[in-house]
Amino acid sequence: MSVRELREALKGIEGAEHLTMSYGPGGQQLIHIADKTVAVGPMASNEEIRLALENPFIKTENTKMSIADDLKAARARLQQARQNASSAVAESANVAKLVMEEIAKVEKETEDMRAEIAGLNGGPA
Repeated sequence: MSVRELREALKGIEGAEHLTMSYGPGGQQLIHIADKTVAVGPMASNEEIRLALENPFIKTENTKMSIADDLKAARARLQQARQNASSAVAESANVAKLVMEEIAKVEKETEDMRAEIAGLNGGPA
């Protein structure tokens, strides 16, 4: 398949109009779009190439992402994990604050009830 035909088949992928192709070891074709490179076997379909370019976390039978793309994807997952952890910590702090506010309300009600009982009995509770 020519580069022109592949560009046409991959319309809709950002940067596909500037797609280039080179060759790697073992007859692999290296498809380059912007900062992504996908190594595909000679029998990879357009859909397999599209899938690999659109979602670096899914490997297809005839394609593999370059090490640089794997590293980039791992860094993205790490960043997402950091954001999720930060959000979880913030949420737990919010929950702890709400629990402390409820405890303060219960303590206040307890003090009010002691004062009320003391008033009924004519002395301190």
